[in-house]
Amino acid sequence: MSQGQSSGERMAEELAGAAREGGNLLREEVERAREEEKRKLVPIAGSTAAMVAGGVLAGYGFTYLLQACVRLLATRMPLWRAATIVGGGLVAGGGALVALGATVLRRTDVMPRETMEHLGRRGEAILRQTRSNLRR
Repeated sequence: MSQGQSSGERMAEELAGAAREGGNLLREEVERAREEEKRKLVPIAGSTAAMVAGGVLAGYGFTYLLQACVRLLATRMPLWRAATIVGGGLVAGGGALVALGATVLRRTDVMPRETMEHLGRRGEAILRQTRSNLRR
């Protein structure tokens, strides 16, 4: 900065510098947030895929077990009653699995907390530096 600069020019330079730093900060923080979200979403995707695959496999296996249970119960009671008992048990078990999966997903925090904290610290540092430079 030259000796002959007015305070207005100096302030304009400081503000332009702060704007550049703010733009750089924003780009860096967006990238940081993107990376943080990727780290958090991988386990969620894996958990969801495992739940779906487990449900499909269990469905096929249960089909055969259900037929066997219904036929076994049908030797002691009417077929419709045996099928109702077995079907009700399946609905209860399926509901429990859905509730378990929903609980795990609800506990997963997908907000980029680290990035938000880092952005706050960096923004405060830029603000302090700009204020300090303007006081000179």
